Amino acid sequence: MQIERVYTVRPKDYGVDVTVRLTNQGAAPVPYALSTLLRAAQNDEEASGSMFSPPLFAFEGICKHGGDFERMPVKSLTDALQDDDEPTRFTDGVRWAGVDSRYFMVSAGAAEGGTGCEFFLGTKAAEVAVDAVPPGFTLVSTRVGLADGQLAPGQTVSQMVPLYGGPKKLDVLQGREPAMADAIDFGFFAPISVPMLWVMRTIHGWLPNWGLAIILLTVLVKLMTLPLTHKQYKSMAAMRKVQPELKALQAKYKDDKVRLQQEMMALYKEHKVNPLSGCLPMILMMPIYFALYRTIYSAVELYQADFLFWIKDLSQQDPYYITPVLLGVLMVFQTRLNPSTGGDPTQQKIMMWVMPIMFSGMMLFLPSGLVLYIFVNTILGLVQQVTLYKRMMPQQPVIS
Repeated sequence: MQIERVYTVRPKDYGVDVTVRLTNQGAAPVPYALSTLLRAAQNDEEASGSMFSPPLFAFEGICKHGGDFERMPVKSLTDALQDDDEPTRFTDGVRWAGVDSRYFMVSAGAAEGGTGCEFFLGTKAAEVAVDAVPPGFTLVSTRVGLADGQLAPGQTVSQMVPLYGGPKKLDVLQGREPAMADAIDFGFFAPISVPMLWVMRTIHGWLPNWGLAIILLTVLVKLMTLPLTHKQYKSMAAMRKVQPELKALQAKYKDDKVRLQQEMMALYKEHKVNPLSGCLPMILMMPIYFALYRTIYSAVELYQADFLFWIKDLSQQDPYYITPVLLGVLMVFQTRLNPSTGGDPTQQKIMMWVMPIMFSGMMLFLPSGLVLYIFVNTILGLVQQVTLYKRMMPQQPVIS
């Protein structure tokens, strides 16, 4: 059997096309099976994350087959390998498969569906020495079956395998054959996240700084949602107008909770105020904000992207925790702006401090690009809120 490999390097899209030719030079038929093995050694210590900051260096097996896309991180793969009912091999029209992390991947395309893809951990048979994987590392592997059959004497079979090894850039992955954009995990918000990423990339083409691109994208999203936020803050301003009367009712009926609730409802009805009307715009905006979160979280362009001053990598947390702390301070001011809905005053004072502190604490370990987005969005919200309150209640102090 003669085996010939021809490599064509495609540096512009991080690809290598490997053409494999098999020729049966013998006098008897020879069975053959072509496959490629893609693997990565995960440093288990670096692969842990938190609820709000998934790890950068956790690997997973990925496979596009039929109408589905499989994504199996190490824990899921470990569980699946122990459960016979959970598949780790797929054979229905495999288009491509590989191993990836949040920002990078290696993959191989399978022509005409190939023969399947399979995920496994560690090594199989004698493909690689067991001691080749250092202690504390987990070897994540994906085998992509390309073709199999039997070669008659003198027969030649040829198979081209498109390999990819590089960053998960949306435009590059969309332009490949087969397309591999599914590797970027936008979740349910892909229909919103993809246009947002395009806008951010366009802004970066004008201003070559990804931090500034995040700021301008946040401003654009804020302008688009202005009608909703205006309605929300207008409702809050209306609530602030009735605060003196509300406090008087709380003092008068402090020992009669039922009567207090009745009088409060009457007060809201008299002034045509709905304490819950400010919640609907917030609910409607949640998908947009989550999509913006996923966009910034998934964009490889932010990996090792320098912003300004002390922030040298927008994909990593703020090294000095300056932006999370400033965000907490801003949230205290924002909480003080929000009107009371008539609850326990002591409880409200506790929430005024506890919620910003808790939220700021969560931000400590998020990528600085995400914190920058939330920080800018909070500033814009404060400006809008203060401006509206001053216009609707010029005789009252804005912050009390």
